[in-house]
Amino acid sequence: MFNNVKVRCWRIEVDFNDNIVFLTSPGGFGGHDLIICTNCGEIYAADTEAQLYEKPLDKKLTDLVCRKCNKKLSETYKKYPENYLNNKGELVKYSKDNVIPDDKLSIIKEFPSIY
Repeated sequence: MFNNVKVRCWRIEVDFNDNIVFLTSPGGFGGHDLIICTNCGEIYAADTEAQLYEKPLDKKLTDLVCRKCNKKLSETYKKYPENYLNNKGELVKYSKDNVIPDDKLSIIKEFPSIY
């Protein structure tokens, strides 16, 4: 069972086809990495501290299945937003900009939590 966690992120329009991604602030304590189930597109938050002090992400995912499609997350996950499913359901690569967007433009979004 997944609990939801609130994550500060930025909503970024990728192209003119209404494809969007969510960016989180880079690393650090109290932050979250995002991963995606490449089978269905469900996005999960992975606490960066928990990855270091509890269990590495790849080990944690061996016990979990996607809450949306029931596939093993250890077999279907990829880092997000570097990988995302577009509006056609295709797995697409996204290159993050090195510039962090303005804090005023950030939003709080809930994602299912891996930890």
